[in-house]
Amino acid sequence: MRINDVIQGFKVIQVYQLEDINAVLYQMVHEKTKAKLCYIERDDDNKTFSVTFKTTPSDDTGVFHILEHSVLNGSKKYPVKEPFVELLKSSLQTYLNAMTFPDKTVYPVSSRNEKDFDHLMSVYMDAVFHPSIYDNPNIFYQEGWHYDIQKGQDYPIHKGVVLNEMKGAFSQVDTQLVNHLNRLLFPNNTYGYESGGDPKAIVKLTYEDFIATHQKYYHPSNAYFMLDGKMNIEEVLKKINTVLEPYDYLDVNVQIPMVEKQLPQVESFYYPVMDDEDAKDKVQVCIAKIVANYDDVKQPIAWNALLQALVGSNDAPLKKRLIDENLVQDVELELYDGIKQPWAVLTLRNTSEEKADRAIEMIMETAKQLVEEGLDHDDIFAAINGLEFKYFEPQEPAGLLYIINALQSWLYCDDPTMYLKLSTVFAQLKEDANHGYFENLLKSFLLEGNLTIVKALPDTTLQKKIDEETEKQVKTYYDSLTEDEKNDLLNMNEKLLAWQQTADSKEKLDTLPKLSLADVKAELNILNQSVKKTDTYTLIQYEKAHPKIIYTNLYFALNQQHQDELAKIHFFTDLLMNLPTKNYSLKKLQTTVLKHLGRLRFYNQILPIAESDKNIVQIGVEVRCLSENTKMAQNLVQEVIQNTIFDRQMIQPLLKQMIESMWQTLISSGHIFAVSRAKSRYSSTESLKDAMLGYQYYQFLKQVDEHFDEVIDQYIEDFNVYAKTLFTQSNLTVSSNQEDVGDIEGYFTYLPIGVKQDNRIGYPCTTYEDDFIETPSQVSYGAYAGKLDQIGKNHGEYFVANQILTYDYLWQEVRVKNGAYGTGFQIDPTGVFVAYSYRDPNYQNSIQAFKNAGQALKNMVLNTEDISSFVIGSYGGADGLETIAGKILGQDRFYFMEVSPQDRLERRKQILSTSRETLLDLADRIGNVHGVYSVVGKR
Repeated sequence: MRINDVIQGFKVIQVYQLEDINAVLYQMVHEKTKAKLCYIERDDDNKTFSVTFKTTPSDDTGVFHILEHSVLNGSKKYPVKEPFVELLKSSLQTYLNAMTFPDKTVYPVSSRNEKDFDHLMSVYMDAVFHPSIYDNPNIFYQEGWHYDIQKGQDYPIHKGVVLNEMKGAFSQVDTQLVNHLNRLLFPNNTYGYESGGDPKAIVKLTYEDFIATHQKYYHPSNAYFMLDGKMNIEEVLKKINTVLEPYDYLDVNVQIPMVEKQLPQVESFYYPVMDDEDAKDKVQVCIAKIVANYDDVKQPIAWNALLQALVGSNDAPLKKRLIDENLVQDVELELYDGIKQPWAVLTLRNTSEEKADRAIEMIMETAKQLVEEGLDHDDIFAAINGLEFKYFEPQEPAGLLYIINALQSWLYCDDPTMYLKLSTVFAQLKEDANHGYFENLLKSFLLEGNLTIVKALPDTTLQKKIDEETEKQVKTYYDSLTEDEKNDLLNMNEKLLAWQQTADSKEKLDTLPKLSLADVKAELNILNQSVKKTDTYTLIQYEKAHPKIIYTNLYFALNQQHQDELAKIHFFTDLLMNLPTKNYSLKKLQTTVLKHLGRLRFYNQILPIAESDKNIVQIGVEVRCLSENTKMAQNLVQEVIQNTIFDRQMIQPLLKQMIESMWQTLISSGHIFAVSRAKSRYSSTESLKDAMLGYQYYQFLKQVDEHFDEVIDQYIEDFNVYAKTLFTQSNLTVSSNQEDVGDIEGYFTYLPIGVKQDNRIGYPCTTYEDDFIETPSQVSYGAYAGKLDQIGKNHGEYFVANQILTYDYLWQEVRVKNGAYGTGFQIDPTGVFVAYSYRDPNYQNSIQAFKNAGQALKNMVLNTEDISSFVIGSYGGADGLETIAGKILGQDRFYFMEVSPQDRLERRKQILSTSRETLLDLADRIGNVHGVYSVVGKR
């Protein structure tokens, strides 16, 4: 294609060679509607389509977020209730979602299967341009919000999927801080509003305003189409043109004004903490400022480098001073980019109001000193090298990442390539560093005034006040209604429930394009590997896979460790790379890693062994580097293993940061803990995870913190013993795509041989019953687990049952009817199953739905004429996109679990051959189980 060519209604206006991603980008415009389109032509069989609308909120009602959910609930051509879910059930999609950003809404899909890609594209285009929302207000009530009341209730409650999603988001103090900062930084700008929706404002959005917003913004003239991968571009453009042709040009005129002048501002607000929680030193402080425009492509890279130099570790200069003075628990620096005017924020974690003032003074003093004396340029260069490595390392989903990067400039100007050709920027930044660029960056942020400062103050009574205020508002509203209006509200809810409970007719379902089993082939997309066992270690060697990057993984089996010891070993592992060593300060260690490697991390891993009650428990070491840096990588691994200094004064602040990080995860993603905790009653693997990685580990860390002075000396002795005894050659498995075995052996030949032991470990399951972990959240996260009495060797039906129960039964019962943001069902090959909910307003209803899963599966199989769609969707879920690093790590895990490539291929064949009879048998077995539940969140 050449400039000025017209293909299927689209005129080519620019052609760009994108050497960084080995692609050609064709920029086009639809001649009739002025819709914009870019095609990134790359040698990738995963084809990506997306349509984006510039969506600029003018209030906090979250209207664009609700639209993002709602338009995928049926359309003119595909009048089923939720084509999005039907596609999740039955497609080979490699990506299927939608995303609301502060100034845009993106609808991306991808698939390796050409026929499937065509289906996905067709459904998504009809969804955004011809949604069912105009004829069916129930969609708005379900996905957005409504007053929910049934016969027998005294008063209604607020209900809605987006409402509960944002209640979960606003339970995090960080969400509230960002919300306040945006409002202050952008007082007359779209970024001053919460695009996701503030729960207090969501309940003010009317159906009429919701519809009017779609009419204005969801027009082809406001659309940005993007395509990526290998495809018949003329056929694809023809399909898009067919959808756009009926429209005429509309001047949507969506503008985002620039903030020209910033003023100094200070604001405080209260956020809820547990009523029995010690609120001392729980103040959070943010210092923020608009620092760039979208067209300065150096700034995002520069700020990430500056972040590392200033607060990248507890030894970094800005963070170290504040922690050493005991003014804060942690310090973070972040750039909010991807918008027209990026802004930087420095966050002080867990301080007091008195300490906060001194901390801010010290920040300014330190910044002034660093600007005058100069930053450590080794830190800067190292950080830039690390960012450059990540930029060139293959990532997935690549097509979506390129689309998001293109939108960072394309949304505001005519050039979609600014963030797709950054290779020269890294070299330029290194040169700029020698001329004060980073010092000026720091100076302009902190030392030239006009800062916005927001403090979040803890309040142990606030959540109760919020609940009481919400209840009062609902009662006041309901009491103000006439009897006729109350009956109208009751009737509206009855209609909504009736619509939710009415299944789509076969005629409607048949409008959706579907794949057949003949379109699916049972195959594996894996790297070639060979396994060699020596007298000491085991080597898994992979094909080269990448011309320059070497991926090496060391796995040290933890043999015969008592279960009570595992939490301490995880604590030990977490400290590695976060403490100095004999030959490196912490700052120098992390700088050296960034300068020479793409990644070096130590972690713990627990894996079940197939068809047994045993597990592999490991310390893993992951290394990514260019081939010429292999020797440096080996030296650094040896340095960390043998020479880490376990300094008690440095361990204590790290411990507190770990505890706070896990607590915030409990609040924001409690289902992770609930799932593991519920499954731990039936699975020794999950019992180990709960003890070593989950809630028990969190409790362990809190105990260490409370008795730190009493236990830390003994712990340090133990850590030094671990360093000598856990890292041995006899209990080592190493994997690498390095060709020279000698180069691989350089990672561990210095280690003691040790005694080879049985790596298979069996531990008992936990014995506690149903439990509840309370957090200061407006929603809950629930999990219900059990174990099948018979397991067998054919597990294909497990995957199909997961698909049916997740995207049909639980989606309807937990998400649609109950209003939870997310839900799912999983049976693993050991026969342990779990159902869970995410950001759930009523966990009791969800747990009851979980308990009925067996009967529900049986009813659905009996009432479904053709289960092939579920089978295809299950198979698609087993074949997701993976990076080279991800493939190696995944194949390593299967090796340890004693699942061969032949076993995996057989499993896929089992999925494709799943029958109604095997599903009905499984349904009965699930129904016969009496499980236990675990809940995290609000009682």
